[in-house]
This record gives sequence, structure tokens and C-alpha cells, in this order.
Amino acid sequence: MKKVFVIAILLFVNNLINAQCPTIPIDLTSQQDIDDFSVNYPGCDTLPIGVDLFISGSDITNLSGLQQIDVAYGAVEIRNNPNLTSTSGLNLYYAGSDLIIRNNNNLNDISSFSNLDTILGEFTIRTNPLLSDLSGFQSLEMVGMGAIIRDNNNLIALNGLNQLTTVEGILEIVEHPNLNDISALSNVNLITGDPIEGALVIDLNPSLKTLNGFGNSNTIILGDLFITNNDSLSFCSVQSICNYLNTPPIGSIATIDLNITGCNNETEVLNQCIFVSVENEGNEDFIEIFPNPFSEKIMVRNTSEIENSTMKIYNLLGKNILQKKINNSFTYTTVNTNNLPSGSYILSIENNNKIIFNHLIIKN
Repeated sequence: MKKVFVIAILLFVNNLINAQCPTIPIDLTSQQDIDDFSVNYPGCDTLPIGVDLFISGSDITNLSGLQQIDVAYGAVEIRNNPNLTSTSGLNLYYAGSDLIIRNNNNLNDISSFSNLDTILGEFTIRTNPLLSDLSGFQSLEMVGMGAIIRDNNNLIALNGLNQLTTVEGILEIVEHPNLNDISALSNVNLITGDPIEGALVIDLNPSLKTLNGFGNSNTIILGDLFITNNDSLSFCSVQSICNYLNTPPIGSIATIDLNITGCNNETEVLNQCIFVSVENEGNEDFIEIFPNPFSEKIMVRNTSEIENSTMKIYNLLGKNILQKKINNSFTYTTVNTNNLPSGSYILSIENNNKIIFNHLIIKN
């Protein structure tokens, strides 16, 4: 019995030795440092609290030497790696502090983070010019100290953040010349904000035309809101923003400016919010409009849900500029729009039972 006990103790000590992890912050500045990690720290799958991991080196091309790490309680920063194309090899399941991915000129694959559901610290994706979306973060649900998505030149959409529900701190979407779709953020229910930086910043995204899909009717934004300097942005009256403007948090400031007509000030946004309601969600199942964007005409497929209705088109100041009865004798109702200037509009279909609204874009 005593011999068995001694053997058990020896095995326990041996496992501790084999699972040795760094005890202070560690800098990996070369590919050799990456490759040697598993040799220097055998069996280390969890980086302890206070052990930050900095990855920065001109010759780093892959992170496969870090594949044993599952959990990091310290910060992980992947910065200034000009030859790194993929994060493959660093397969975190949990980040107990910051995760920062910044200034990696050739990084185009972040799929190794596909199982990561929680980042308790700051989440930053900044200045990675080859990333076109964020599809590597499809499991991410919660960020604990702000989400900074900034200056990623090729970023077109935020696909990959579809499961994100909670951002404690600020949510910042800034400086993306090609970003045109933020609908992946439809499940965001809470943005707590930061007392200094604010809660939501959407700034300097010149290709972004609409906030369609951002948040939902349950989204709570606690703090200052900034929607500014988006050269093509004309439609901001989604339910999450309308709820914020109609019932602003105490002491908060909303700054909506230097976009284009329809989203150029708070009044314009609120004028469109008249057309937005919880009942309007899911109308894509009842109404088919095409093409959209459109030029000379649009067509609406007649269905039983919209029979005996009136179709109206409003500009973004809330003025009814065109209307037509939906004729149930035909499969489609056609509306000529070649006299309307290019821009964003609201289309409504109204009868005695309900009103359906859709956002339209005219390109004449």
C-alpha cells in the first residue's frame, strides 16, 4: 500500500513537471521561439493569470508550435508579423484576458479561433489589410472589455460575429473603406459602454450604406453613441438604434453627423423610425420585392398576405412620394420609379390588418 502511494506521488510530481508553463509574460519574436515553445514548456495547455503572450516577429510564418495551448488567462497579442498568413496552430477555447490581432499585413486566415466563445478582456482586430470577414470567430458570444474592429482595408462584412450577444465596454467599427454589411451583429443584445469612450462608434466607413441587421428589438446600448463620417450611409433607423434614440440612457449623448441624408442627424433617423416596429420583423417571408437595389421599376409579388393593400414609397424625410394599389388580378405589381432620384427609400404595404415596411435603394 505504501509503495502504491509513493508511486502515485511520483506520478503527480512528474505530471507537474511535464506540464510546466511560463510564470512571467513571454515574448515570442521569431519562428524558432514559436517552434521551441512546446519543448520549453512541455504539456502546458493553460497559460496562467498574469502570463501574457506576445507574438511579434518578421520571420514568423506559422503558429503551429503553440497548438497545445487551449486556454489563456493572460493577454494574447499577435502584432507586427508581416509574414504570418494564418493563425492556425493557436486554437484557443477560452481567453481570460485580451485578444489582440493587429498589424499583420498578410494575415488572411483566422479560422483557428472557431471554438473560442469568450474573451474576458479587450477584443481587437485592427490593421489586418487582407481580412475580408471575421469568419474565424463564429462561436464568439461574449467580449468583456470592448470590441475594437478598426482599419482593416479589405473587410467587406462582419460575418463570423453572428453569435456575439454581449459586449461589455465599447463596440467600435471604424475606418473600413470596403465595409458594406454589418448584419452579422443582429444577435447583439447588450453593449454596456465605457464612461469615457462611449458605447457604440460607427465611423469612417465610406462604403457602408445601411445599418440593416445591426442588433434587434431587444438590443440595449448603455452609453454614448457615435455614427459619423460614413460617406454613403443613409439608413440608420433599425430597431436597435430607434429604441436607443426614443429612450436614451440617462446622461448619454447621441452624435449622428457627416453621413448623408437620412442618417445625417438625429431628427432624420427618428423620422424613419416611425416606420420601424417589432411587428415588422420577419416580413421577408410575406413580401418579395425585386430588384433591390433597383433603377427604373420595382416589382412586388402579390400574395394573400398583402391582398387589398396600398403600396407607398416614402423618402427618408418621411414624405409620401408615390403610391399604388396592389392589383390581385396579376402575379406581380409593377411600379415605375425612373423619375425618382438615386438614394434610399422606405416602401410600405398597408391594409386594414397590418403595415409592412422595407428599405429600398434606387440607382438611376
